[in-house]
Amino acid sequence: MISERQREYRRQWARDHRDRVALYNKTWRDKNPGVASASALRWQKENLDRHADAERRRRARKRNAESDGHSRQQVFERDEGICQLCDTPLDPLNWHEDHIFPLSRGGSDLIDNCQATCPPCNQRKHAKVPA
Repeated sequence: MISERQREYRRQWARDHRDRVALYNKTWRDKNPGVASASALRWQKENLDRHADAERRRRARKRNAESDGHSRQQVFERDEGICQLCDTPLDPLNWHEDHIFPLSRGGSDLIDNCQATCPPCNQRKHAKVPA
């Protein structure tokens, strides 16, 4: 285990030698293309869901909307990866969680009020209330 002093020294060294670190990282990525891209995709998916969940919860809190703390992944799995507006399969890395009755119109952030949609359908719907 390294001490805090050693950790700070390493951080400072990396800041002072950014070009060297960048060259090393580029060389490693070039030698390991499959590992680098798989790792980047995994990181992107994990963080996309985490940040989207946090943003949705923040918007619900701001409007004092009722919430049950569900995750995007739960909505995606419940809807079986199908857009609920046009019935097309969704890309797991590029889909929107839509509130059926929008938060801006007094809707809740409960899982029953959320649906998985493709980006064009959700952008077309905007903040409309279902008929």
